[in-house]
Amino acid sequence: MESTPGTPHLLTDVRFTVARKGYDPDEVDNFLERVSAAVAQLQDKLRQATANAESAESRADDATR
Repeated sequence: MESTPGTPHLLTDVRFTVARKGYDPDEVDNFLERVSAAVAQLQDKLRQATANAESAESRADDATR
């Protein structure tokens, strides 16, 4: 799957090279998956809040007419 900048998939599609010593790739992958899920939830909440705000603005405009 191709990632779009700013999407949760950007976090899960990344791969790191492993040197002699470093982070455990499985731990890094698990962390990135959790962060990706949190970002996706925040994006959903933002979309809903934006829709709610647009709806409220529309109702306010209609009420002032």
